Amino acid sequence: EQGAGQAAARALGLEAERVRGEASPEDKAQLLAKLSEQGGVAMIGDGLNDLEAFSEAGLAIAVGAAAPMAIKKSDVLIQGTGLWGVAELLRLGQRARLVNRVNIAFALFYNLVGVGLVLTGFITPLLAALMMPLSSLTVISVSLLMMGSPSSNVFTANGFEAAAPAKDPS
Repeated sequence: EQGAGQAAARALGLEAERVRGEASPEDKAQLLAKLSEQGGVAMIGDGLNDLEAFSEAGLAIAVGAAAPMAIKKSDVLIQGTGLWGVAELLRLGQRARLVNRVNIAFALFYNLVGVGLVLTGFITPLLAALMMPLSSLTVISVSLLMMGSPSSNVFTANGFEAAAPAKDPS
C-alpha cells in the first residue's frame, strides 16, 4: 500500500513525495522513465513484477530473498530483512561522494602546487614527475581511510559476493 511506501521513505530519510508503492509493473516502468529524465532514479524491489522497472532505473536494488530474475536484473542486492541495508547503501554512496570530492580537491591542489614549483624553478620537471606516484598513493590512502570497511550486508549482484549477511539491528 502507499502507506507502506511512505513509512519506508521516513525510515530511509527520503522525501516522502519521491517514494511510490503499490503500482503495476507498467506503471512503475512509466514512472521511472519519466523520473529518469529529471535525474538519477533508484528502484527498490524484490519480485518479478519489478523487472520492467529495474530496466528503467538508474540503480536497481533487489532486497531480501528477491526472485532470482530480480537479482540478475539488479545492480545491487541487499541481503537480510528490513530496510536498514538500503539506508546503509545510501550512507555508503554519500560517503563515496565525499571521498571523491576530497580526492579531487587534493589532486588539484597537489598538481597546481607541483606545476607552480616547476615553473618557478624550485624543483625540476624530473623531480615533479618522480613525485607524481606520491599523489596517487595519497589519494588511495585517503580513500581507504575515509571509506572504512565495507558492510557485509551489501554487495553487487554482478559477481561480487559478500560474507554472511549482517543481522538486522531492529
